[in-house]
Amino acid sequence: MKPSLNIFAVALLAVFVLFSTTWALSPQLITYQGRVTDGVGESVPDGAYNLTLSIFDASEAGQVLWTEVQSGVTVSDGLFSVIMGSLEPLPDSIFNAENRYLEVTVNGQTMSPRTQFTSVAYSHRVNTLDGANAGEVSGELRISPKDFTTESNAITIVNANDAAVATISVGETGLGTISLYDPVDSKLNPDLASLKLLDISVLASGRASISFYDPVDSKAGTAFAEKKVEMNYDGIIMFGESESDTNLVVAPNGDIRGLGQLTMGENSSSGTETSVLGFNNTAAGDSSSIGGGSANVADGTASTIGGGFQNTAGGTGAMIGGGSSNTTAGDYATIAGGQFNSAEGSFATVPGGQDNVASGGWSQASGRRAQAMHDGAFVWADHTDADFASTAPDQFIIRASGGVGIGTDNPTAMLDVVGPAGNDAVKFPDDALSAPELLDEPGIAGTYRDATVELAQKSNDMMDLAVTAITTPADGYIMVRGGTTLIASGTNKRNQAYLQIDENSGGGLLPAFYVVAGPGSVDYDKDSPDIEHYVPVSIDRIYFKPAGTYEFRIEARAHAQNGDGSVTQMLNPRISALFIPTAYGALVQPN
Repeated sequence: MKPSLNIFAVALLAVFVLFSTTWALSPQLITYQGRVTDGVGESVPDGAYNLTLSIFDASEAGQVLWTEVQSGVTVSDGLFSVIMGSLEPLPDSIFNAENRYLEVTVNGQTMSPRTQFTSVAYSHRVNTLDGANAGEVSGELRISPKDFTTESNAITIVNANDAAVATISVGETGLGTISLYDPVDSKLNPDLASLKLLDISVLASGRASISFYDPVDSKAGTAFAEKKVEMNYDGIIMFGESESDTNLVVAPNGDIRGLGQLTMGENSSSGTETSVLGFNNTAAGDSSSIGGGSANVADGTASTIGGGFQNTAGGTGAMIGGGSSNTTAGDYATIAGGQFNSAEGSFATVPGGQDNVASGGWSQASGRRAQAMHDGAFVWADHTDADFASTAPDQFIIRASGGVGIGTDNPTAMLDVVGPAGNDAVKFPDDALSAPELLDEPGIAGTYRDATVELAQKSNDMMDLAVTAITTPADGYIMVRGGTTLIASGTNKRNQAYLQIDENSGGGLLPAFYVVAGPGSVDYDKDSPDIEHYVPVSIDRIYFKPAGTYEFRIEARAHAQNGDGSVTQMLNPRISALFIPTAYGALVQPN
């Protein structure tokens, strides 16, 4: 006997089960009833039968998708009832496509034909909401990713034009993201229907992130929008033209820092780790900064411009406080302000003023047109419109047309020192007045030769021993004094010399202005010629001269009657000149 299977009641019972579980999680079960008859249509005898239930993807042959064996199923008057999935789990993924067929085997005999599942059984896939267009879902709604791609693991909300306005998705890391979109006009870009506006994402670190995007005009053909702002655990991050061009981070602790460049206003920052404020400023050096102003350029590494206009900080570590058209070319040079100033030397300084130049290292220039051209020079110039420049390293020079006052705010001379009268009014270092340079000052001069000068014998010309020059500020007297030590040897006869002071070199004896020194023949004729006689000799002469510069010399000549073999020498000749004015100024009678 070949039994047959009648499945007329399956759909009805499946619908009943689904409606009865509307307010709970849909069970993974299907109730199935049937009637088993023999070959002539009569019910099979009552008893317990073994049933094998299988679901295929085709009416014949095909692939088996699920199988369950239920033993001892009660059959009464040919009728039976079973719950599919009660022994073997019945996943809803089985019904993810059309053409599903049930095959039943009774006591080892397969019933034919297979029975096709209709829409009632497919409602078992309510968890996936395939094609749903209305309704209500209560309780937990779980999205289980089939594969890790955003497109296949997203809940998408679209508008009337089928353009996405929101998605809830699972990314490649298995973490969720909520995205909002701005539908755009896609006429010029058919592949672009929406542009991203906002992401709320769970990061791999377990922390959340909110990202804002800059909507763009799709008519220009742009395929995506760039991220502009992100809020995450590290703070608020504001990006430049792309995510790699970060400009500003506002941290939760209140810190504001630039991860690339910090630029505000219409400025440029081509260096790394720069900070630029103001308008049309350029921070080209790494780690450079501009606080404000306009048209300023910080070229040097770690250079700084506080503000102002058209200033250029070109040296490493250079600084300009402000002003306009100032330039620092030296490393670690400083200009506080002013205009048209230049600090070209390393560690040079210009406090301010105008047209000042500090080109020497460690130099300083201030005022107007002061020029510290040498290392260590300090130049201060008044407002006179003329250059005032150093001439050697380590000078401190002052141009003060109104005078320099010490102890007074009204100097009456180029240097006016006002204080208590007495020896403490002006102090100099020890021995300052006997320093050699004092002899070369106007009013006093002198020359000393550490030498021995030998005179020619039998000569009529005077020979210069020492020469000095003096500049006098006014008409007056010049007292000239000279001296030497005569050394006579080589003879026991006469050995003498003439000594005089003269303005002109060479020439002969000047009557009344010379002296004779040395041993005569009468007194020394018994001495040995090898004996050296030392005779100190000095001479004075007074001149009256108008203001000017004059040269004086002490000169000598050997005596014409010196004995044969005479050696006449002058040891350490010296000459000095002292100016003595004829008046000391006007005497003012106090009122």
